[in-house]
Amino acid sequence: MQLFEWDGSFITGNSLVDDQHEQLVNLINRFGKSLSNSESPATSSIDDVCTELIDYANLHFREEERLMASTGLDKRHLLEHHKQHEDLISQIGPMRQLVLVGDLAASKYMFEFLVNWLVFHILGTDMLMARQMRAIEGGVASEEAYLVEEAESKTNRQLLSSVKKLLHQVSQRNNMLAALNNNLEQQVEERTIALTKANNRLTELASTDALTGLMNRRAFMEEAQAKFKLAKRYQRLLSFLMIDIDHFKKVNDTYGHQAGDIALVETSKIIKNCLRETDVLGRIGGEEFAVLLPETGLNQTTELTGRLLEQVSSTKIKIDVCRKISLTISVGVATVPPLSMNVDTVIKEADKALYKAKSEGRNRCCFAAT
Repeated sequence: MQLFEWDGSFITGNSLVDDQHEQLVNLINRFGKSLSNSESPATSSIDDVCTELIDYANLHFREEERLMASTGLDKRHLLEHHKQHEDLISQIGPMRQLVLVGDLAASKYMFEFLVNWLVFHILGTDMLMARQMRAIEGGVASEEAYLVEEAESKTNRQLLSSVKKLLHQVSQRNNMLAALNNNLEQQVEERTIALTKANNRLTELASTDALTGLMNRRAFMEEAQAKFKLAKRYQRLLSFLMIDIDHFKKVNDTYGHQAGDIALVETSKIIKNCLRETDVLGRIGGEEFAVLLPETGLNQTTELTGRLLEQVSSTKIKIDVCRKISLTISVGVATVPPLSMNVDTVIKEADKALYKAKSEGRNRCCFAAT
């Protein structure tokens, strides 16, 4: 896709400018060649050309504008010239980003823009610049040189105006494409965040007891497995509690299930307030709770269970506007050591101890046999 061959039609007569213009023509031809190499041109080769275009623009535009200023060109021409330079730079960056994410259409749109810009700028604006520079060097005032060129270029103005309009349309289309891409990226990011939050919420719902807000049985058992592995690896103390609300069925039968729900919620709060942040609490079924106490041996566990029994039995739970009830709990405890570090064994022994506490009269704590 080589559109341009460097010849006399591009020559301005200024060797510095012409050498750099030839470099630009070669870059645009290389760009076209990269596009035509295959149906899916490598973005790396296009990006390499974009990098060279940016480097070229920064060097050439700086030197060309310095040359025009030192020659004393009319400010009106300097402003228009500078604007066209900025237009090129402003187009390359956003379109390059689209190319890097695999947007083949963007690379073609960029090439189309470069072709139109080359025709309009070098064959139009730069030729006007070169003639004004020669006139000024010949003794003509900069304003007069500008006006003369403006008047004499009327024959070419219609063609240049058409190219300029086309260039503007291409530029607008590219800007819209880049804006749409940015908007799409923002939407993707926002939806990714929303999806992450939704997934986190689903995970939370799947692992949380809806009534009490504690871990449900599945989540508690997963956490217990992890804590047991950690304690086993580092040979640390660990205690396990099974807790059951005494005569809970009587609460439901006497006061109704709504009162029973209130009793469960309030009892879970009492238990939680007696624990440390590192302790693990879950509702594992009905009126039954489980607690895992890392780094906790027999003596500390005895103190804790005594506090739990006292706090639950001394708290009046308001089940409706007029009525309050008192509850008690039974607790079964298994500790490691002396028990072996096996989660199933420890839970089984704690459950046996709980059964013993209930059979001995409830509102008490029993420890697993060792």
